[in-house]
Amino acid sequence: MLIIITRAVHIGACLIVLSLFAFDILIATPALRQADRSALQHMEVLRAQFRLLAVWSGLVAIGSGIVWFWIVFARMTGASVWEIPSIDSIDVAITRTQFGRLWTWRLALMLLFTLASFFASRKCRNVLWRSRAWQCAGAIIATTLLASLAWAGHAGATLAVERPIHLTADAGHLVAAGLWPAGLLPLALLLVRASRSREPSLLLAASAITRRFSALSLLVVGALAATGLTNSYFLVGSLRALVASEYGRLLMLKLFLFSIMVGLGACNLLRFKPQLALANEQNATQRDALRKLMRNVIAELCLGTLIVLIVGALGATPPPRHGM
Repeated sequence: MLIIITRAVHIGACLIVLSLFAFDILIATPALRQADRSALQHMEVLRAQFRLLAVWSGLVAIGSGIVWFWIVFARMTGASVWEIPSIDSIDVAITRTQFGRLWTWRLALMLLFTLASFFASRKCRNVLWRSRAWQCAGAIIATTLLASLAWAGHAGATLAVERPIHLTADAGHLVAAGLWPAGLLPLALLLVRASRSREPSLLLAASAITRRFSALSLLVVGALAATGLTNSYFLVGSLRALVASEYGRLLMLKLFLFSIMVGLGACNLLRFKPQLALANEQNATQRDALRKLMRNVIAELCLGTLIVLIVGALGATPPPRHGM
């Protein structure tokens, strides 16, 4: 159970970091090019929240990453997680195993990213977060950290011929999840702020951002489906194994929750987002749509959290094809 929770927390923290950078670069900044000064000021406040959330997520990723390594190390040596190992055994685990080498540079990268964000002055952090170069660098680091998790999962144990394809699909699946559903978190923060504001400009900005978010989400759902099917082929292999194995049943539960999320997203796209786009003369309708959209997005986030927990369990459960 400890490894499941640790994996889920670590993956969730990495997803959040990527979602914050991706939301700002791909959605908020392009959608607000024509926005007025008031809406841009609200976005600056949101960016401050994103910055703090990125730092805290980085710290959580570091902490959970250390625990994850410790659990795997204990399993390698056959020792208890509460035992203090020798320096030599730690050195062997870090330098002579794929997981140890992977985790060493991942933790180093996470530490550098988090320290760079944390120790800068407040003014400097604001300048950095608005900087295009910093946004791109942060997005690249977050994408690298998330995609590299494929080598720590079942894809890393796939046979040589299939391994590159499986690793690519798994890495793509993780990165796509960092855009949606993880991107629902910054969207929810925006909608909560817009629902508490009386400024029409913020409502219009929220409408523009949600339209762009919807367009991106449609593409990402397709990518998740394609990469997910590829992963399932390499790990499950058949419908019989899907039903008969513990891994397959967990995967079906994940697919069930994912389908509910897609249904909620479709409801948002077809019902509430068009109402939100109605302009100032129908302000009451617009605000009602905003509240309903916010509730649905939060519900999607809760389902997404459950899916991340299931992903943590899937990573700790032997897949059927690996037992053949």
